[in-house]
Amino acid sequence: MIQCSIVYFDLSRRSGPHRARQTSVANSRAPTIGHWRQVLKAEPGNAEALLLRSRAYFMLNDLSMSKRHLAEVLKYDDGHAAARAEFKKIKDLIKLKEKARVCAVLVLYVFRQAASRSLWRALRL
Repeated sequence: MIQCSIVYFDLSRRSGPHRARQTSVANSRAPTIGHWRQVLKAEPGNAEALLLRSRAYFMLNDLSMSKRHLAEVLKYDDGHAAARAEFKKIKDLIKLKEKARVCAVLVLYVFRQAASRSLWRALRL
């Protein structure tokens, strides 16, 4: 079981305005993304909410959405050090995944060519 500790902003009237609470979320990141959607509807330029929503998308392995949210954080707050560092890491990770995909295709092609050559050799004998 994977557990993730996420800070979110509670906008309910009972707890006071924008008081941060910490919760533990276990294998339920989609509701967390829905929660961040509600927070961002209330405060569209909230950099911390965008950053944490980006982290939730990263945990879901949706790197393009994570990168898009980090770019939006940097649009609102250009000096956000954590967002800048995560943006660079995700950008590098996307490049590495693309290179790995290309390498996997090339390896598969080479193995298929080698298999077909050995099959032709076996059929000739």
